[in-house]
Amino acid sequence: MSNEVLWTIIGMGLATYLTRCPALLFGARWALPARVYRALSFAPLGVFTSLSIPPLFLSEPGHSWNPAYLAGALVAAAMGWKTRQPFWAMVGGVIVVAVWRGMEAV
Repeated sequence: MSNEVLWTIIGMGLATYLTRCPALLFGARWALPARVYRALSFAPLGVFTSLSIPPLFLSEPGHSWNPAYLAGALVAAAMGWKTRQPFWAMVGGVIVVAVWRGMEAV
């Protein structure tokens, strides 16, 4: 491993630690307002959306739709709505994309 990679890992570890440590130390001493807790409850949904929507628009040259990703997204949305379980929604979407790609390979 080169020194550059090692220093990058150390630097990213410090950046992660230094940005999270104050919140953990001071968060235990002071209660946050209910509005902040409510806003933080939407963070997982925001992260999931930011990771899953761009591939729909940016996966193909010319920013066209990828039919496998679109089918996976529709199945994931339907499963998420029906089950209210993000894990099963993601599993369903991944299975659809994998099967679609497997059929294209044949």
